[in-house]
Amino acid sequence: MPNPLIICPGFHEPAWTGKWLGGMAIEASQVRCLPRLEPVYSPGAVLEFCQAHCDPTQPLVMVAYSAGVVGGLGAAERWQALGGIVGGVVVIDAWGVPLWGNFPLVTVSHDWITDVCSQAWGNQNHFFAQPAVTHAQLWQSPQGAWGLGTLNGETTRQTAKTFIQKNLEQFPVSGLHNISA
Repeated sequence: MPNPLIICPGFHEPAWTGKWLGGMAIEASQVRCLPRLEPVYSPGAVLEFCQAHCDPTQPLVMVAYSAGVVGGLGAAERWQALGGIVGGVVVIDAWGVPLWGNFPLVTVSHDWITDVCSQAWGNQNHFFAQPAVTHAQLWQSPQGAWGLGTLNGETTRQTAKTFIQKNLEQFPVSGLHNISA
């Protein structure tokens, strides 16, 4: 059985993540979200959460937002160092966080400037909202954030939701195949 999608949110009200899940049309049963009281910026805390909710023999797939990118990427790297497979990580608005990893890494940004900063790390699959939206709007309403997404070398106008779904579907054994609505 595939692992659930791990959600590593930022510092915000839990309702924001509920809105993201609703906007993405992802059932809550398909995900495990780091609780609000966990330090999302701590790779150790995120790794412990992943170990408690995921099968180490199955690929780990994660969506990390804002401050959660710090803990999420560190945990993914540690998961891999411990012998696990990382199927991929979708990074949403990392805002200058170094984006590293020997696994599929996708960036989603609320504006062009944030996207350009993320591209300094060499990510091939990336999206930025155009017109720009706020950091909070991107997380709470991915279905309403239109922009340009580059996937496998092809750039098209689409919503952040569509872009994220296409990438999740490409990640190996994410358990979220055919979620496009």
